[in-house]
Amino acid sequence: MALAPLLRGRASLPRAERGKLSLLNESRAGAAGEVDMTVSPVFEQTLVDAATRHDGGRVVVDLEQLRFLDSSGVHALVKGYHAATGAGGSLTVRNATGVVARVLHITGVADALGMTAGDPDKPDGAGEYQRGA
Repeated sequence: MALAPLLRGRASLPRAERGKLSLLNESRAGAAGEVDMTVSPVFEQTLVDAATRHDGGRVVVDLEQLRFLDSSGVHALVKGYHAATGAGGSLTVRNATGVVARVLHITGVADALGMTAGDPDKPDGAGEYQRGA
């Protein structure tokens, strides 16, 4: 799987990566640092592009390296989700922890984004939502 970095620069910019596994019809995207109103348009476009690249495909968004997500970032995830489901696919979030997981749960989008109590991609449950984090 070849991943190409899309963004570079300040630590507060997300690191967005896209790649595809053609056999699985899957795209992966990720963000690191902070997603706020200054970078959420690029994050949103990355998610929408990944969602529409493969009709009926799966988009997996890895948020393990993300430490801050504001409402514009939540909006970007929701737009990506709608783009994916509109194309007959899905968008799921993996490895959201701490304040990022809390924001997704509080806003009520965690279930729609496929977040579970424990992350199936991490056998140790490291993707688990942690209260008080």
